[in-house]
Amino acid sequence: MTLTGYHAQAHFRANDLELYYNFPMEPPKGFAPCHHIEKLVCSKAQEFSPGDCINVRKCELEQFKDQLFRKYGIHGPTLLKVDKILREKKD
Repeated sequence: MTLTGYHAQAHFRANDLELYYNFPMEPPKGFAPCHHIEKLVCSKAQEFSPGDCINVRKCELEQFKDQLFRKYGIHGPTLLKVDKILREKKD
């Protein structure tokens, strides 16, 4: 799959997380704003403290946030890179 450029809005999965980036609508029930990334809503944000996201889950999105989430939106090629890292960790 090819994913190029920047995207103003995105709905995607990262392992067991379901995420919405920059959606104007109310988040689905049970979702909450990410503790560390502006404009991101996460399916697990209510379950983990801000410290757990980094220290327990070792969230790859947080690790790559400066590369992923930029002024113009979410960077597609970096999202593919993070997706590849997550898939390789599962193997």
